[in-house]
Amino acid sequence: MIFPLSIAGAILILIGGRAWRIHARGKAGELRVRMMLFALRAPALNDIILNGQRGLTQIDHVVLTRSGLLVLETKNFSGQLYDQGRRKPWLQYLGGTQRPLHNPQDQNYGHRKAVIENSGIRPQEVFDAVVLAGDAQFPRGAPEGVIHLKSLPALLRNLGGTREIPDAYREAWARLKTRIQGSQEARVAQMRKVTGGGLNYWIQAHGPWLAALGFGCFVAGIFPW
Repeated sequence: MIFPLSIAGAILILIGGRAWRIHARGKAGELRVRMMLFALRAPALNDIILNGQRGLTQIDHVVLTRSGLLVLETKNFSGQLYDQGRRKPWLQYLGGTQRPLHNPQDQNYGHRKAVIENSGIRPQEVFDAVVLAGDAQFPRGAPEGVIHLKSLPALLRNLGGTREIPDAYREAWARLKTRIQGSQEARVAQMRKVTGGGLNYWIQAHGPWLAALGFGCFVAGIFPW
């Protein structure tokens, strides 16, 4: 007999587990990019929050190069991806299922603007790219500005590398670092903004705990005292 507590536990496991998997997969992709930047000895700011025209925004990586600042958005996708143009979602085909994905190039456009506003650097000296850290492929070719992780060293070389940085860019870099919102309150506020707040925020923020609670309920329902 399946007890109601076990059913409730299974539901919590599904909801919390999915939120946790999405979060963990994203963080794993960011870690791969961070490790490569570290190996390349590239000056980088990782997982930062800035104030922009539309409020708080989270940026995966900003790199200081000889040509200016490079803003990177990391995506750890799998399957086949199809670009439909700017301001339109990407399409992902995975396991026989099609699903739309928010276009990360549109997302990174806002990040780039926030970096320009907070660093005081000229727009033409701020570059952006989307880095695919997973095994996803574009059968029809990736759109301009989207690269796989293995191509990141070449991108940095094309921007003149990360040595002998002009003073103007170092000053912009220092200015940017002073504008980072490092408090936990800022991080929570940014996440509320992205998720829309309410129940969706609560699920995203507490996914692991929901899954653990669900597991406990499931076991307690099967083996009641």
